[in-house]
Amino acid sequence: MVSLTNFQSTSLLKFKAQGENDPRFTRSTDYVTAQILGVLFGICSGNRRHFELSESSRSTLICQGAAIGLFDEIKPASSIDPSTASLWDSWIREEKLCRLGWAIYVRQPASLEPWLLAYNKQEVDASVTFLLNKRPFLSISSMRLQLPSSEDLWEADSAQAWASLHPSSPLAPPRKSFETTLNRIFSGSDHDHARDLGNLQHRHILILTLARMVWSWNEILTTPGVQHGRMPMEHFQDTKQDILTTLDGLRATMFRTSWRLQLPSSTGAILQSSLIIHISHLYAADDVMDWFYPLIRRGHVAARWKARAAQWAAQNPVKVREVAYHSAQILAITRKYPSNFPTEVFATFHAGLYMWLISSLWQEQYAGTDLPAWENSLEIRLDQLDIEMDEESYSNCVAPWIIDGVPGANPRVSIHSVPDLTGVDGPRQVLNLVAKLLERMRVWKVSENLLQIIVGLVPDRDVPSL
Repeated sequence: MVSLTNFQSTSLLKFKAQGENDPRFTRSTDYVTAQILGVLFGICSGNRRHFELSESSRSTLICQGAAIGLFDEIKPASSIDPSTASLWDSWIREEKLCRLGWAIYVRQPASLEPWLLAYNKQEVDASVTFLLNKRPFLSISSMRLQLPSSEDLWEADSAQAWASLHPSSPLAPPRKSFETTLNRIFSGSDHDHARDLGNLQHRHILILTLARMVWSWNEILTTPGVQHGRMPMEHFQDTKQDILTTLDGLRATMFRTSWRLQLPSSTGAILQSSLIIHISHLYAADDVMDWFYPLIRRGHVAARWKARAAQWAAQNPVKVREVAYHSAQILAITRKYPSNFPTEVFATFHAGLYMWLISSLWQEQYAGTDLPAWENSLEIRLDQLDIEMDEESYSNCVAPWIIDGVPGANPRVSIHSVPDLTGVDGPRQVLNLVAKLLERMRVWKVSENLLQIIVGLVPDRDVPSL
């Protein structure tokens, strides 16, 4: 039996050889599609060499996409034949190129044609920002491509069915401008947000773009030397917070519209968009991501960064509680609504380690302190999803706790299978939970690599059943 790893190696070599023999092949949609699949598999295969190959292929992929104009504005081609069938065929060719361009930038939903279906659950460039903490190669300003057309048009079974969706004109409705729609997200009303978020593809593109912007602004804020520049730091902080506030507003709009209307077809898409928003808050947590990875390594390097973690927690208690909340939300989504998306594995790993870090910091903070028993006190359950609690419950319980920690009280902060995140067993129980989640994510082999890291941190591992 040929392994997937060997298959990928052989396929990449054949495609590269064919591209060298005929450079025109590298500018074909088939070649670009194969490159997308190779990047996805390399990132999630769990093989170090193929991960490295996927990184190098990602930059090549974007260059090839730009060479064939996948990121440029689509201008409808004039058709000599005015028949409905001819117009439909021309529109399909344009829409395929449009969706291929966005497939390089972000993920596409599951309703794609079979030739594109193989990578309908992946994000190539923009999502690398929050999956791997790496700068994307494709800038937002270079995306002059319009947003994809509606799924109704794309799924039309015949030329007549396609034409019936726009009876007032033989041509399909014009595609929305990406730039205009993104600007309206910042300045529009809730009504505008609900309208712009109605299309699942548009929503994912917009939310992932905002998540990219959060990462970029945080990079500016944590760059050495920026603190000594002429521009006040508050300006950068306020801009980053505005983007996060916009993302939170979009998340609230999603649940007020699609979810509250009981639309089962949008459930998975809503939760995946919500997952990205929660991840954005993790990456916005000051410079934590810069010292996060050295911290989980053993030895004197980890000891140095452990002191930095304690300093961060002491200086930013509100931020710590906010990160704990968003980490718990991520773990709840991947536990209750698994999707097998690549995002799921990396999100679970990072959210779990953030929660483990915070639980460890809280354990040290409250060790030896004379606090009242919490058996009969208020419980702050961080992993209740938006769909499980009304806005009043969040406003009266979780939100005040994030802001001020409920001074004078000793609330019991908990998540699933971890009754007390501040207790002695809290960090170990968090790691056990994350290990169990990663164990059942068997679609992507990278979960095994991440599981080994978690297992290495668990003392006397005893994974509870979920």
